[in-house]
Amino acid sequence: MLRAGAVAAANAGRVAVHAVADEDARLRAAVERFVRAHVHALDVSAAASAALARKLTSAAHSAHEAELAAADQLGAAGLLAPAVAPGRPAGAGRANAHGTGS
Repeated sequence: MLRAGAVAAANAGRVAVHAVADEDARLRAAVERFVRAHVHALDVSAAASAALARKLTSAAHSAHEAELAAADQLGAAGLLAPAVAPGRPAGAGRANAHGTGS
């Protein structure tokens, strides 16, 4: 989505450059610099968002693996894994009568 924004900004910048090309060379150069800077900022933001998504996916996978390992150890000891995390009320996070999570 951010990459699409960068492409849209570049296209809008090209239109702006062509609109002022015949009027003022200094204005054209300023618009070109402005567009390049903003497209670069959008590219950096898109890359940072992608890196964050990868880290979150990795963290979620690690947490899931830890849960499975803990359940396996409890099962090996003949214990049942708790259905609800300790200290968390049953139904926490489920939709309530108002349609929102608790």
